[in-house]
Amino acid sequence: MSSFNSFRNNCRRDAILVSLVNGFTSIFAGLCIFSILGAMAKSKGVEVSDVAAAGTGLAFVVYPEGLVRGLPFPPVWSALFFFMMMILGFGSEFSLMETVMSSLIDKFDLKKSRKKEILFRAAICFAFYLAGLTMVTKGGQYLVHLMDQYVGGFALLVIGVLETVVICYVYGLNRFSSDLELMFGVRPNMFWRATWCFFVPVLLTVIIILNGVFYKEVTYNLNGKIIEYPMWATIVGWIVASLPIVAVPVHMLIQYCSLGGWHVFKNTMKPVDDWGPSDPDVRREYGKNPLAVLPILQKIDPDAGHENEAYDAVDRV
Repeated sequence: MSSFNSFRNNCRRDAILVSLVNGFTSIFAGLCIFSILGAMAKSKGVEVSDVAAAGTGLAFVVYPEGLVRGLPFPPVWSALFFFMMMILGFGSEFSLMETVMSSLIDKFDLKKSRKKEILFRAAICFAFYLAGLTMVTKGGQYLVHLMDQYVGGFALLVIGVLETVVICYVYGLNRFSSDLELMFGVRPNMFWRATWCFFVPVLLTVIIILNGVFYKEVTYNLNGKIIEYPMWATIVGWIVASLPIVAVPVHMLIQYCSLGGWHVFKNTMKPVDDWGPSDPDVRREYGKNPLAVLPILQKIDPDAGHENEAYDAVDRV
C-alpha cells in the first residue's frame, strides 16, 4: 500500500494510530457485545457461554436478537448494526484486495496503461467473486469456518517472523534505520530497534510453537452439536494455510535463477579442472577420456559443453 503514499509520509505515526484505534475498537465492541449477551443470559437463566458460540452466528443471529429484545426502537438499532457490519466488511475487503492488486500492478508496471490496470482489477475482483460464491452455498458456512481457522493464524505468524528476520538480519537493521531516517528525519531509537530485532521474532516464534503444541482439529459448533471435519477438509485447510508461506521460498528461487544463480549452481557442481588420478601414468590415460577434457574446454570457451567437441579435441591431440 506504500505506493499510495508520498515518500516522506509518516508511516510510523500511522502504524501507532491504527494500532491504538484497533485496540480501542476491540475493547469498545467487547463491552457492547458482552453487555447484550449478559442481559440475554440473565433473561434465559443460562451462562453467557451457553447463549452462543463465537463466529458468524454471534454477529448475525444472537446479537441482532439482543438488539430487538433489549433496546427501544429495535428497527433503528438493527439497521445501524447491519450498516456497521457492512462498513466493516467493505473496509476489510478494500484493504485486502488493494494490497494484492497494488503489489501486482507495481510488479508488472500496469500503471502505464489505465485500460490494462482497470481490466486487471476487474479480472481479480471477478475471480475472487467466483471463489466467494462457494461460501454462500448450503455448506458454505463450514467452508467459511474452515478458512477462518487456517488462513488467519499460522501463515500470518510465520510471515511476520520472516519479515522481521529478513529486514533486520538480511537487509540490515542499520540500512533500514537509515532509510527511515531519510523518510522521517529521525533515526529509530533503541526501543524500536530492539523490538524489531529481538522481541517481535522471539514472541512470534513462541506463539507459533504454542499453537503447534496445543493444536486441535477444527470442529464446527452447530446449535450445540460439535461436528468434526473430514480428513480431506483438514488437508485442504493446511494447504491453503501453507500457500502464503511457500510463496516466499518459491519467489526467492525464481529470482535466484533468473539472475544467473542457476548457472552458478551448475558450475559449483562440476569437478575442478585438475581433477583426476594422482599417478602421472594413469593420469595420461585418464586424459584420453573425452569427458575429462570438458572442464578445460569450458574454461577456454564457456560455450563449449557438448561431448562431440570433447571427442574432436582428443582426436586432434
